[in-house]
Amino acid sequence: MVKKALVLGTGLVSRPCLETLLKYGFTTTCVSAIQEELDNLLKAFPTLDAARLDVSRDKESVQKLIKENDIVISLLPSFLHYEIALICIEERKDLVTTSYFDEATRNLHLKAVTAGVTVLGESGLDPGIDHMLATKCVDALKEIGGQVIELRSVCGGLPAEESKAGCMKYKFSWFPKGVFISALQPAKCFLDGKTVEFKAVYETPENVTGSLEHYNLECLPNRDALKYRDLYSIQTASTLFRGTLRYQGFSKIVRSLFTLGLMEQSALPQLASSAPDLTWKDFLTILLELPTHSIEEDVEKAILGKLNGDREQMKIITELQLISDKAVPRKSTPLDALSAHLAELLVYGPGEQDLVLMCIKVSAKLPSGQLRSYEVFMAEKGTPVGGQSAMSRTVGITAAACAQVLATGEVKRKGVILPITKDIYEPVLAKLCEEGIAIKTNVIDS
Repeated sequence: MVKKALVLGTGLVSRPCLETLLKYGFTTTCVSAIQEELDNLLKAFPTLDAARLDVSRDKESVQKLIKENDIVISLLPSFLHYEIALICIEERKDLVTTSYFDEATRNLHLKAVTAGVTVLGESGLDPGIDHMLATKCVDALKEIGGQVIELRSVCGGLPAEESKAGCMKYKFSWFPKGVFISALQPAKCFLDGKTVEFKAVYETPENVTGSLEHYNLECLPNRDALKYRDLYSIQTASTLFRGTLRYQGFSKIVRSLFTLGLMEQSALPQLASSAPDLTWKDFLTILLELPTHSIEEDVEKAILGKLNGDREQMKIITELQLISDKAVPRKSTPLDALSAHLAELLVYGPGEQDLVLMCIKVSAKLPSGQLRSYEVFMAEKGTPVGGQSAMSRTVGITAAACAQVLATGEVKRKGVILPITKDIYEPVLAKLCEEGIAIKTNVIDS
């Protein structure tokens, strides 16, 4: 029997997901509030069905579509997943999401179990492939009696080395606001048996050495690594670290944008849809509390003062057109406006490639006393032309593969779960390999 899949969201990572679902034989419907995105997808995939609606506002239509399908994949921003999960549980439909679970969604576990529904989250790249590779290594070490003492997992989506990274040292291949939100998050890790906390990760980057050293990267701690002790059942680990990879200098630019107030997440009346038109120069005048109609020279002087006289950072702010007469997008908050502006400015050009890097190391002490480490490395390049970026492939194909595995009925677990068991990670990783996503594993004994 042909299965029906519903894909919510047609953003930067959707095309490989849809293509893979169609390849697997699903009758597939995609949903977006943006007609242009739907039209482009229908041209690429004539057998695709499409529905235009705003998921955040038209709950009735969303529920009708979910009811008509067998499985749902949400590529929407994470704050929408709770409501989608509620509807899926009510309609007894399995759900796959690609972003981190929030507490509210995790708390739906018993409802999902009672309804016989699987809500499989964190099933994209990071989180997603990282879960699968890490737990595969952990399981392999435990099977030979190993006692895990270390887990390190780092990942990043970047412009490929041969593409121009630009003054921001970054270009967008996924949800722009999410890039900045990640850099603003607090984080925790466990190093040599001690908990280390970070208030804002952009303040504490470390240069990357070892197998990734030649990429000239920095690493920002990623969220709470301590929870993986219980999640992966590695209570013996004395080192737990998760990080986000960026080119060196990225965190300093984020710090400058934060210092200027451009990372503020509270709504401002000047950015309301009914407010008068506003240029970036005028907006910086407001954020820096300068007199109205200040001349550009005064604005630049004030910015330089905020940046402690750092002319290199001042040059970057100028190159990002943040002291220009270009209109500020009406996006309610400074962070939303900045994200929309940079998503347009820092777009991949024709033929430019992005690069996804992932490196995971799991070490364990064997019964013999020997130390054995598994080091897993993935480097995937793509081209954003036509939507086939490395980021879209690694997120979209993974989500589609997870949906296919759930559709087979071989995953018996119900509730709100992660892809950290063999019944999920083995077939999904095999499907990624079939799609040409190369993952290499080295075994190191010492």
